[in-house]
Amino acid sequence: MRVPSDACPFHRPFTEDFSGCLAYQPEEVAVTSLRDKPLGTVWTCQHLEPAQFKGERGHLYPRCLLGDTASRRQALLDVLLGPRAA
Repeated sequence: MRVPSDACPFHRPFTEDFSGCLAYQPEEVAVTSLRDKPLGTVWTCQHLEPAQFKGERGHLYPRCLLGDTASRRQALLDVLLGPRAA
């Protein structure tokens, strides 16, 4: 199966000191059981969301809201350049 270009290529959950992706925005998430019992916390990225593979109901992957590798680089560049870039 071909991986979509907007799929996050990094192993999750992220470590507290993860720095593999330049666009990474850490977010700590409290994980619970199906009965709403606390299971602990994990690190994720603010840009991640679950997405479904086309034509494969129930088959999910972690999608980066910024897009593919080039889009993530451009988003970081836009942040670094700030309002001057516009």
